[in-house]
Amino acid sequence: GFFNKPVTVMECLHRFCAECIEKCLRIGKKECPSCRIHIPSRRSLRNDNNFEELMRSIYGDVETLQRQEAKEIELLNRTQNMHNSAERSRTVGIIQQQKSRGKKRSEIEDEQTRTVNGTISSITGPSALAPGSSRDKRLRHGSSSISAVSSAQHPPLKIHGLERSALLGYYLQRHPQERRVDRLDKELLRTSKEMTICSLKKFLGAKLRHAPASDFQISCSIGGKQTVLEDTMTVGLVHEQISDLDVGAILVLQYRLNATI
Repeated sequence: GFFNKPVTVMECLHRFCAECIEKCLRIGKKECPSCRIHIPSRRSLRNDNNFEELMRSIYGDVETLQRQEAKEIELLNRTQNMHNSAERSRTVGIIQQQKSRGKKRSEIEDEQTRTVNGTISSITGPSALAPGSSRDKRLRHGSSSISAVSSAQHPPLKIHGLERSALLGYYLQRHPQERRVDRLDKELLRTSKEMTICSLKKFLGAKLRHAPASDFQISCSIGGKQTVLEDTMTVGLVHEQISDLDVGAILVLQYRLNATI
């Protein structure tokens, strides 16, 4: 960036923006941010008009240049958000295709089961299905053989470490670059799939004693990039349709505070 109304600290001759150094002295320690020398008061600051004239001679109108940079940053952020949306749509499409293939596999297994049941029901006579009869033994053997072949060809998908229930297990970890808040004592959570990102932020605020909870950002890996999740999303939606998880992997969410705080 550029110096906005530059001033010089008389004790050490370091140069800062007038608004920045005055705010630092007002709400922080009365010392130079560069060398930590003591600054008694604002009277130790002097306007650096020569440096300001030098900047104008090189860059022209600095305020206009700053507004132009702000527009370029806004355009860049908007473009990145568009790329994130396209990547998210692609990921959701791939997951939906995998689900569709899983449904077809289930339909094949159901058809094989119906075929076996139809074969058994077509056999008449009370002694035919009597326990211990030779025909009953053959049917049991045939049914077990078909089930074994079906299981070998189409093994069921299992998520290791999780049981089938309305609950979902996932990790909620601190972002590797976050140092302003602590880690959770227990990072592995098990909640309802309907748990929203907004509720997770409130949970973090209570556990880590930070307010407001809206300061937190929760993200997950989408298309190989960490993407911030919206408050209205549920962990079930993120797990099943948004995140790029491998089969059998556990969802990992990361939290951090907003960079503007």
